[in-house]
Amino acid sequence: MLTAGGQMWRDAGILLRALSPVILLQGFVNISGSVFTASNQLRAMAIAAAWLLVLQTQGLLAGYWFGSRIDRDPLSIAEGMAWGYSITTACVVGLPYLWFCCRMTQVSFASLVKAITTPLWASSVMAVAVWYLNRAMTPDVAAPIRLSAAISLGVAIYGWLARRPLREMIRNFGSA
Repeated sequence: MLTAGGQMWRDAGILLRALSPVILLQGFVNISGSVFTASNQLRAMAIAAAWLLVLQTQGLLAGYWFGSRIDRDPLSIAEGMAWGYSITTACVVGLPYLWFCCRMTQVSFASLVKAITTPLWASSVMAVAVWYLNRAMTPDVAAPIRLSAAISLGVAIYGWLARRPLREMIRNFGSA
């Protein structure tokens, strides 16, 4: 956020960093409603939504409590809530929720894990490489150059490491 928006956006970067552990899992949570609907598993979707509501509310409340103990500053409270949400989603909800979704829709959990292994590995390597690039650049490098370099490196690394699944996806898209 400092690269894209400058010092004014520092607080947004703090919150995004706290929410970053759930990016992948949140995508699965978001599409699960469509998967449940398409497979006519509306009861399972309602159970999953209620379960998510309870667990994530507890995570947010715990984050609020911890954040307000650190400092009464609204940013500390918001950061605590973001971490509470992230930790709950990544560590408590994540795998059990995906397992439940697979079980209810009769999708093999092992096949889901196999399908996401390469993209997850590629995005992890990409993230580390971009992080190192940003650490290596001096602060006097202009924001557009920093952002362009980070995006270019990220796209190149991800594209190379995930080239086989990407090729297959493009081929399948063309035949659909």
